[in-house]
Amino acid sequence: MIIAIIIILIYVSFILEFLFWPVPSEASTGHLLRNWRSNKIKFNLIYLLIFILNSLFTITPLLISLLSLYYKDLFQINLFTYLGLILGWFGRLISVYSAYILHKSELRFLVRISIFKWSRNPISLGLFITFFGLILILPYYSMIAGYLVFVLSINYKIGIEEKFLLEKYGTVYHYYVRSTPKYLIV
Repeated sequence: MIIAIIIILIYVSFILEFLFWPVPSEASTGHLLRNWRSNKIKFNLIYLLIFILNSLFTITPLLISLLSLYYKDLFQINLFTYLGLILGWFGRLISVYSAYILHKSELRFLVRISIFKWSRNPISLGLFITFFGLILILPYYSMIAGYLVFVLSINYKIGIEEKFLLEKYGTVYHYYVRSTPKYLIV
């Protein structure tokens, strides 16, 4: 039961982040779908399908956690469970802190302080870590497949966002891309 409550609190942190430090994006699913006329129909259907798959993937751990409050033994407690909880919260801390820094910054897409020294996309990096942790807790094949779709779609959207920012900021953004890794120093 405690595992379920901790996972539910991870999802509460998503809500708080979105309420207090929303991050605008030219490549959000909503923005891409709102520009329906400028995109080809097949791309809109692909965006919509990916959005549905990502939604199912991201909500599954929450639904399982809520169910486990009523039905016992939905979680197997082992070393991976604890590691998953640690990674889940570590990822959330990265995302929330990054959203806070980004929201505070005047040039939101050219931030070079704090965690943004090491990653241009620490919010996404935090999401990747969070959901990887949740997969360690719930190692279902559907979760692993959903995680792969999630990572690929976020990476694709970051590409769209970076193209937009390169057009908007030009050489300044180009230098920023060359000097700061996409996700993390390797």
